[in-house]
Amino acid sequence: MSFTKLDNNGNDLPDDAEDWLMVRDNVTGLIWEIKQAKDGVQNYENPNDADNTYTWYDTNIANNLGYTGHYNDGKNTQTFIEQLNQKQLGGFNDWRMPSPKELASITDLSKVGKVGQAIDIIFFPASIFEFYWSSTSNPTFTASARKVNFSNGYENIDDKLALYYVRAVRGGQCWSFDSFVINDDHTITDIASGIMWERGTSDASQTWQYAIDYCENLSIAMYTDWRLPEQKELISIVDYSRISPSINSVFVPHTMANEYWSSTKNPLYYGIDFENGLTQVGIDIQNSKFFYVRAVRGGQNRQPGHLFIITPLQSSFWKLGRTMSITWESQNIPGNVTISLSKDGGREGTYEIIAETENDGSYDWQVTGDISVNCMLKIEPLNEPDKGTRQGLFSIYPYTPEKYQQIILRPATTTIAENTPVTITANYSTSDNAKTRGIGVRFHYDTSKLMFMGFHSVSLTPSVIEQTPLDDIGDYDNDPSTDKYLLLQWSSPKMDWPENVMALKLADLNFIPQSSGQGNINISFLEVSYGYVGQSKKCHNHY
Repeated sequence: MSFTKLDNNGNDLPDDAEDWLMVRDNVTGLIWEIKQAKDGVQNYENPNDADNTYTWYDTNIANNLGYTGHYNDGKNTQTFIEQLNQKQLGGFNDWRMPSPKELASITDLSKVGKVGQAIDIIFFPASIFEFYWSSTSNPTFTASARKVNFSNGYENIDDKLALYYVRAVRGGQCWSFDSFVINDDHTITDIASGIMWERGTSDASQTWQYAIDYCENLSIAMYTDWRLPEQKELISIVDYSRISPSINSVFVPHTMANEYWSSTKNPLYYGIDFENGLTQVGIDIQNSKFFYVRAVRGGQNRQPGHLFIITPLQSSFWKLGRTMSITWESQNIPGNVTISLSKDGGREGTYEIIAETENDGSYDWQVTGDISVNCMLKIEPLNEPDKGTRQGLFSIYPYTPEKYQQIILRPATTTIAENTPVTITANYSTSDNAKTRGIGVRFHYDTSKLMFMGFHSVSLTPSVIEQTPLDDIGDYDNDPSTDKYLLLQWSSPKMDWPENVMALKLADLNFIPQSSGQGNINISFLEVSYGYVGQSKKCHNHY
């Protein structure tokens, strides 16, 4: 798990920051609301209040499945989200209720047995260790919805009139079922998580320890490194829109509508009931309960004194033709290492050496060869090959030109007399001329050279307009000569921005030169739409 604290403008903060408004999950990319004022007193005028509880209510039939829930005089999940978006928490108005999988993604089951909580309070302070509502209705009884408990990670269903806590999220929906690839060898690869599943299942239910042994002794498709999946890995294949079994359709012919073990214990033992997709959890059930088993493989074991691959990350995507950095922890083992790649899931005899290089923790490799969703990398010290490591699965895919959102400042070069006002225009376009969810732009400048006099002719009503210059502590434009920045952000929950035909003028920036010399007005991006990269052209000034 990896999190980053964010300030009220969405900027990264150090881990030891004492004041932050949001948290980004660096694995899923989701941004989470941080709760406040955990004092046992509810305050519904503040949607961020940790003590507030709400009924489940949603007028969107895609979410409510025909039963809207209970309005509860406005103390409900839909009103909570509306308040948050009206408040524009962090400058955003696309906050929403999370799915059960998204809630589960921030549970930390390793903490349950130690401190009785299933979330990292260093990043998520003011958390209540109780149930939180998800966005998902129960398809078999639509007057109920799913909830997740942050004391132990337990997921269950309850009537929509019940009162539970809430936590909002923003960002693209995770865990698309388009990510499953059926291989030709009775296995299934999930490219979103970088793991390979056994397509079949055990013939009979068994105890937890027998399930562990079953997977470790399994040999399928010439792979022998199978293991019992972790609880979050089991959750990743649940399909909440289906019942009996509640699992993605690629697994349906081979899945019992029954309980399946996970390897997670803390000391609670966990599993999933694929009759309805609910969590199964209990103490000392490893010998008294008999669950079915589906094996999984992939990932990397960290062992003391062994190399450890940092990049490529599991489930990452590397483009053919690009030069990518392979990085690893060298453990100060002397000599060279061999770097080998298998595009067949790490099956024995399929590795090809792509480099022999010094064990200095880094090697730049131009991605070549065939595409594959079953790539596995192996790095071994020549002198101590038993201290090597493997990482996978990740994908290699064809190069396609990146889509971009572009900001161009005009004029590109100016010569300005001291104390003479100048206007710089920011123009916007995209490479594919398509509508997006918006863009967040920082305009950087040197206050010893320029005085900002305000925006003018700002288009399309930004969701955030920051005319008070902000300190460029993070050096977001990678230019130490600039010390302040201004911020404009446009945000739409739908892919319908901008309303106007492109290319278009976003805003005029008015400045007055303060001294002689030269300097830049630079662009950096607070946020670009999913699937796009940001491109910019700066303005260079002579004073």
